[in-house]
Amino acid sequence: MLEALADIELATKLLTSGSCPGLENPLDAHHRKLKCNFTPLMSSSDEWKLMELYMKNTHGATHSAYELKLHQLFDLDRQGEVERFEVNRKDSNRQLLWHGSRLTNWCGILSQGLRIAPPEAPVSGYMFGKGVYFADSVSKSANYCCTNKNNPRGVMLLCEVALGEMNELLQSDSKAKEHLGGKTSTLGQGRLAPDPAVYRVLPDGVHVPVGPLKEANVKGTSLQYNEFIVYEVERIRMRNEEARRRAIAFKEIGADVVFLEAPPDEATMREDCATLKGAATMANLVEFSKTPLLGKTRIEELGYKIAIHPVTMLNASIGAMFRWAKELRDGDGRHDTKTKQTPPEDGGRGLPELMPFGDLQRMVGFPQYFAQAELYRKAHSEFAAEPAEKRQKTS
Repeated sequence: MLEALADIELATKLLTSGSCPGLENPLDAHHRKLKCNFTPLMSSSDEWKLMELYMKNTHGATHSAYELKLHQLFDLDRQGEVERFEVNRKDSNRQLLWHGSRLTNWCGILSQGLRIAPPEAPVSGYMFGKGVYFADSVSKSANYCCTNKNNPRGVMLLCEVALGEMNELLQSDSKAKEHLGGKTSTLGQGRLAPDPAVYRVLPDGVHVPVGPLKEANVKGTSLQYNEFIVYEVERIRMRNEEARRRAIAFKEIGADVVFLEAPPDEATMREDCATLKGAATMANLVEFSKTPLLGKTRIEELGYKIAIHPVTMLNASIGAMFRWAKELRDGDGRHDTKTKQTPPEDGGRGLPELMPFGDLQRMVGFPQYFAQAELYRKAHSEFAAEPAEKRQKTS
């Protein structure tokens, strides 16, 4: 209960902290504070179909009082998580596992990641000690969403979890972390488990225990279903695979340029370029987005071949017009065209320099216009200088 109250407090602080800058929509501002990028997946996508299969096959028979239906599916990129997980990328025992939690906790989970109870929290209630708990049975995790007939919708995570070598236990042990004996994680072995013969393996080596559930032939266990516990948050990564799958598909069919949308940090950008090695990768750099704005040298170091700034000039132009319109409205309308600045004593607000008139003419193509006009002027002069009889014949 205390943890739930802490999450509610965090959600309240996120909603009330600061104001929405400029004309930013409040929903966009709250989304930005989560530091988590969401990409909705289509029901026709391979990922959606795989998750539906995972849900269908791993719904435990002892949880038959309700049914589960997939309403929406999102790829998630939480800021800094890819970089944090990098040290565990070569772990051969990485699995895609379920984690469920009540709605009041999700603001904290998305903004700060899955967390481990602090040392001062009582250890009672944690079957295998203070850690982050996952399951390969969807209904096992769904029970932690605390839904009911009046509030039937819940939120669940599928996380890539680097389990490493697991300490297998048949009974609860509140000091399981202290009893790892050099191993990485704890597996509370259940009587039922997904059939390992039909695990799916993703292109990056992550195992998906899609089921179906079957007798695990584990004797003496007190658990009905498997429980996986890690004691380091660095071993957890919220997944985003749909964007990468699309980019790989475009590369394979020979697309001239390939880009993965909305990478939240440099580690993800580097990983994207490594995944698409050999392709003309493009960085889409947009102000106020989650993707870091980097210089040309750094972009090249990460592996990109192309960088675009699709709205930078438009944004700057509109901003300059807005500021100058305000200056002309509120000031006395005079600007010093020699220094190309609005004089402070006349109400100047540090507005951008005016471009010298000659430069402005060149930018908008006046020299070409003047050259063309000169051709017409010369032709007209030559025509006017001819004798009237010749002009009459020419016309």
